[in-house]
Amino acid sequence: MTSSGLPSTTPPSARPPGTPPMRPAVAAVPQSQESWPSVIGIIAIIFGVGGILSSVMGLASTFTTDWMLTSFGATMPAEARAQMQVAKDSAVYIAVGLAVALAIAPVLLAGGIGLLKQRRWSPKVLVSWAGARMLLVLVNTIFAYTMVESQLQQTMQQDPNLPQMPAAFVQGIGTFSVCGGLVWGWALPVFMLIWFSRGKIRAQTAQWV
Repeated sequence: MTSSGLPSTTPPSARPPGTPPMRPAVAAVPQSQESWPSVIGIIAIIFGVGGILSSVMGLASTFTTDWMLTSFGATMPAEARAQMQVAKDSAVYIAVGLAVALAIAPVLLAGGIGLLKQRRWSPKVLVSWAGARMLLVLVNTIFAYTMVESQLQQTMQQDPNLPQMPAAFVQGIGTFSVCGGLVWGWALPVFMLIWFSRGKIRAQTAQWV
């Protein structure tokens, strides 16, 4: 602007030496000021790390079941001995389930880290983990139902003095185990699916980098 109030007509070439060129400002991508990305991200990281550790410890325990049963089986109570025997017989299936859990736990961890950093890809990663986790929990719960029945049968066979349990009671214990396992195992995945399917959340995460 000149002293008369009119815009300056000085061409860029006539500017004093050393004057930096004027460039339009680049608008920064706004970051969410809400706390939910941090809260859910931290929860995902905690469960992701916990899933990795528990899977590794579970896989390690499958290699010691036979040794413990051989070394201490004679001194174990009938119920504990039955549990160890069923775990030994099902060691291959247990190891496969734990290996799958170990494979998908880092996905939850990565999704949680991405959520903390507000990355656009993080909700898709967490939703994918939720679907895989729900399927794994369903398979593991059905398998656990058969293990509970086998353990009860093994216990009664190893200790004839125990009163015989009615079949309805055994089925009731198995059903309770299935329901409890599904509720616990599906809690976080179902929450992830519902949360990231909300229109407000989808619109908000679409603006992330």
